[in-house]
Amino acid sequence: MNKIKLKIIVTFLIISTILLFFSNSIFAKYSSKALSNIANWKVSITNDTKDLTLENIQEIEFEIEENENVTRGKIAPGTKAIAKVELDLTGTNVPVDFTATIDKTNLVSESFSLISKLDNEIYTCGTTKIIQLENNSAFNSENGKRFLIFELEWNSNNDEIDTAIGIEHNTIKIPIKMTLSQHIDK
Repeated sequence: MNKIKLKIIVTFLIISTILLFFSNSIFAKYSSKALSNIANWKVSITNDTKDLTLENIQEIEFEIEENENVTRGKIAPGTKAIAKVELDLTGTNVPVDFTATIDKTNLVSESFSLISKLDNEIYTCGTTKIIQLENNSAFNSENGKRFLIFELEWNSNNDEIDTAIGIEHNTIKIPIKMTLSQHIDK
């Protein structure tokens, strides 16, 4: 009786092993090893031809506008500086969340007001702006380039700090962190 039970168990194990081997190939398309291209992500950020990296604080260079009422090397109330940043989303085929935040930890002075615009619409730093796809198609060379413009205007009367900041080569650098990520509806 024991030999018969042993033969049945061995036969069952052999048949089970063979079935498992063949059934695995039947369900292979559901395997976790399968690769698929769900979304394309191709994003670059530039500030005056300088490539910037995502998720890191960048020194954005602001061009100081000429002002005939202010001596070179000085900043006075009403002095303006502009920085243009290009977001190139060409080839990305998902909506994008964009956030820009000024890092104020190392600023010598916060005696300025900031106006920022994304695609000519007022953008408030620190908030997330959704850049939607058009017609559910990937961003292309016509609609993939977005422009962010920062405009600073000095509003302090602190000559000592304004002189310390000064104007070197008609530019000033402000630390800004830009984050881009795939937008997911909640």
